Amino acid sequence: MQTKHRLMATAFVVALVITILPSLVVDAVPPVACNFWGTVKLNGQNVPDGTVVSVWSDDWSVKWEETPTFTYDGSSTYNININGDDPETGPIEGPTAGETVRFKIGGDDANESSTWQEAGTVQADLTGTGATPTPSHTPTEGPTATNTLTPTLTGTATETPLVTPTYTPTPRPVTKIFRQDELPTADYQGCQDTYVTEWDKDNPHDMDNLRLRVVDVGKIKKPLIKFDLEGQIPVGSTVQQAVLEIKTGYRSREFDLNVEACQLLVDWEETEATWYHSTSGVPWHAPGVEGSGDRLFDPVSTARLSEVEKWVEWTLTDVVQTWVSDPSSNHGVILMPGLVTQTVEWSLYDSEQGHTYLRPKLSVTYLEAPPTPVPTATPSETLTPSPSPTLEHTNTPTATLTPTQGRIFGVVYVDLNRDGELTLGELGVAGAQVELRSATNQLLDSRTTGSGGTYVFDSLYSGSYRVQAIYPAGYYALVPFPPYVAVTVGPGTNRQVNFGCVEQARGASLPLIQKGHWSGVLSQ
Repeated sequence: MQTKHRLMATAFVVALVITILPSLVVDAVPPVACNFWGTVKLNGQNVPDGTVVSVWSDDWSVKWEETPTFTYDGSSTYNININGDDPETGPIEGPTAGETVRFKIGGDDANESSTWQEAGTVQADLTGTGATPTPSHTPTEGPTATNTLTPTLTGTATETPLVTPTYTPTPRPVTKIFRQDELPTADYQGCQDTYVTEWDKDNPHDMDNLRLRVVDVGKIKKPLIKFDLEGQIPVGSTVQQAVLEIKTGYRSREFDLNVEACQLLVDWEETEATWYHSTSGVPWHAPGVEGSGDRLFDPVSTARLSEVEKWVEWTLTDVVQTWVSDPSSNHGVILMPGLVTQTVEWSLYDSEQGHTYLRPKLSVTYLEAPPTPVPTATPSETLTPSPSPTLEHTNTPTATLTPTQGRIFGVVYVDLNRDGELTLGELGVAGAQVELRSATNQLLDSRTTGSGGTYVFDSLYSGSYRVQAIYPAGYYALVPFPPYVAVTVGPGTNRQVNFGCVEQARGASLPLIQKGHWSGVLSQ
């Protein structure tokens, strides 16, 4: 009888353990991001606001993240969060504890490196040596010219008008990076990508990773990708370099693959493109994008896929120049896998990846077309001859044009010390919405902050504006300020408005006094 009771008790305990164990299983938690911040200087000088600071692996093979600079307390500054690697997931998302990270300022290597720490806040002031811009020529007024007329001169002498040349400063190259939902602004939605496949000829594949698959008898999976550049790069600009970068995911076997980027000639939609159709109801000139009217057969660039989880580059300088000169010709490129002796499939990260830093990007360095100089003529002067007259004239300085537009910019950040001011080391808040309104509260424009929490409204005409921030879920204002900041913009002025907030503690409820609005602090 006792044995029976013991057996029943044992069975009860085992059943209880089996019931309780699932509730005790804890989901793997990815490591908390490390925040890097500091000042940025090239050649000992501040860099222009918006200069891209990027964070790389120690061997420069992987770019973890990038962010634009902004001015804080008179210094160029950056603030960026770098996620760590989650060992429970397949792709490598970031560094591990103690791993060295390196930095680039624009396209220049920074002199400094740092170390990734889970939940760390690391100050890393960055310096580097960049290309020295050609100095602008400033005309110097010469001495007063003296003209002596001979007494035998008869009639009326007319002085030839003096033409004052307008000197145009040598333009500096501008680099813009395009990446879905992040760059050049967090609301950029100009990237489309998909692939067409002979295996599933009638359905689009815009929500899948990009795929390249080839067999020894043909090409059966081909990715298409394009970035909308219209309105982003001024027409007439000279493209110095354009590079498409896509990160590899997995491959079906250890087999390298050459991939050609060919210019597309017809419009297509990622949600509609199939093996047979470019858009719904509109067929390709030949199935599989193989018609001479579908694409150019001479490749723009060729890259070799040899490792997984690595960035691959295609140089598209010439074709991007074509797109900048004629935006209507921009239909992107198709990636054509080369012929192989055995079947192989590669997967590439696409623009719908959850982590934005894994998404494809296009980097374009260009020079804006300089304005055409207009000579300024000095009005002619009629001279009356007399014995040994002296004519004096003074060179008229060229007028300096005053900018007619200004801008408003700033940072949405977590106010760690709750002092209402942005302090170096305080993290930017991604996903906040910043609204620009008129003095009568009409919505004019809005921005969504990226990983660094920055926003900017450019090309604003003189006048009065209101700026307000709406925080994402989990953040709230520290104190109930008015719902907006009143800002006056004048010609050529830069007004900084920073918005501080507090992160909601886990399990705590938000205060009833706000729903994410705060006026922020206006820096004069």
